[in-house]
Amino acid sequence: FNTALNKSSEWGVQSWHWYWSSALPRCMLAALLLLPFGLISFAPSGQPRGIDRSTCLLAAPALCFIGLYSLLPHKELRFVLVVVPVLNIVAAVGMARLWQYRITQPVLLAMLAGSAAMSGVFMMASYSNYAGGYALSKLHQEIGCSQPGCRVHIGVLPAMTGVSRFGEHVDSERWKYSKDEGQIDPMKFTHLITANQTVPGFRVVHAEYGFAGIKPMAAVRGEWPLQTEPMVYVQQREDAQG
Repeated sequence: FNTALNKSSEWGVQSWHWYWSSALPRCMLAALLLLPFGLISFAPSGQPRGIDRSTCLLAAPALCFIGLYSLLPHKELRFVLVVVPVLNIVAAVGMARLWQYRITQPVLLAMLAGSAAMSGVFMMASYSNYAGGYALSKLHQEIGCSQPGCRVHIGVLPAMTGVSRFGEHVDSERWKYSKDEGQIDPMKFTHLITANQTVPGFRVVHAEYGFAGIKPMAAVRGEWPLQTEPMVYVQQREDAQG
């Protein structure tokens, strides 16, 4: 599907260098800068002595793995996450070597602090990145459905942002779910969870906010840098019982 048929490109494509220029820098943060120092051995005087054979043998399969995946037009960070721990090990070797020199220690501490801070920001962004899952939970726990047959249609965006079988209601006899794509008749459903704010015959009962970006200048002004916006809407058919 991905390699031979290249069907995955229907879900979007990225440039050949996306893993190197975007995914790995966001994933590894400062550790990516330390990676080259882990591949080089140093003399006691601090001068580079050449390539470190042991760390190169460790990193080579991981780098080749990323290189091969770079040939596929469709790219996702999860495809290469499996090799990030290996690259972090090599980066840790590089940090251990640089730590021996007192002049580099403040820089390394600053890099660690910066990576920790950015990891916290990314964690909060990830927390806001599952609008679909939160919307489905809100439908079950607060909005509800008192009539015998509750049919819920789930759109593409909610299905990509947290809606899964694990979030479905335990009462499978009363709650039915559909992820059908293409042209559908919305009036067959009592509830819709989609990215559409307006659907004839339905009213919005909840709007779930999702991650919309990071604005660094907001942090400079003392404001919260993570931006959110309405992303997923829970709608109830006008004649359905809540």
